[in-house]
Amino acid sequence: MIREWGIKAVRVARSARRGAVILSVVSASILISGCRTADQMLFARAEDSYRQGAFMRAESLFTIYLAHEPRDPDGWYNRALARTARQDLAGAMNDLDSTITRYDDDRDARWMRFRVREMQIEHARREEGTWTYERPFRRTWINALAVLQLEELTGLLERDPCDVRARCERGILWRLSGRHVEAYIDLTLALQCDAADVQSLTERGNLFHSLGKYEEAVKDYDDASSACDTCLWLLYNKALSFRAAGRLNETVSVLETLVAADSTDGEAWFMLGDCRLELGRRGAACTAWRRSALLGVADARGRLELHCGRP
Repeated sequence: MIREWGIKAVRVARSARRGAVILSVVSASILISGCRTADQMLFARAEDSYRQGAFMRAESLFTIYLAHEPRDPDGWYNRALARTARQDLAGAMNDLDSTITRYDDDRDARWMRFRVREMQIEHARREEGTWTYERPFRRTWINALAVLQLEELTGLLERDPCDVRARCERGILWRLSGRHVEAYIDLTLALQCDAADVQSLTERGNLFHSLGKYEEAVKDYDDASSACDTCLWLLYNKALSFRAAGRLNETVSVLETLVAADSTDGEAWFMLGDCRLELGRRGAACTAWRRSALLGVADARGRLELHCGRP
């Protein structure tokens, strides 16, 4: 949601963006005339393979390229992309470390390293229950990766204190670890840099909701909706806060707006049925649960059997 990965621009162009003077007048004229060196052609072939989804071939070509140009951070970065696509996350991390060793200010590589660790954590959580004797090790590893993620984001913020994405991501990590004060500080600082940032508003709303501050949560969701009128998840979040606050009429109103905009949201129909029942509107509740059941929400069938006499 925050960042999309993609193959980087041609090596020469990206190096020029960094301000490095790498081309002589002669080599520049060669490039202008349409000729490329053998290494540049190899790099381009690797890029093309990556774009075509031939990730193993791209990795092999970048490996050959790096044998000739081991100091080029873009070669390491792009091989990390290919390895990530092949789910070789350990290899990708090694390549990203090599990228940053060669170019410390490479923000793309630092962000990608953060995302790869996120993928490693996700994989570890899925496998956590596979072998009982491995659980303590896996939990320790997950915690260590989370700490490294925080360190990565802190490093990004040291370079740019107004990096809204890094502020927001760190705020999320603080919230998930139960450090709500730090989460609030980071999310609020992100919004001071960009008051209309939808993700930061959403995440601060989620923080307020988890703390039982439902009015503040709703305000943040409303502000986010003002910046993104197509972000329908904000209506669902707002409904959750209204319901938690016991404001059922407002909950029903928001959910009815949501299902009018997206009639395929089975969870919204399900919650709408529950709220209508609590307000004594059994017939309308049954209508909502039927829509929910048709959309694949299994619990809706139980509600229909219990309250409506038939599934």
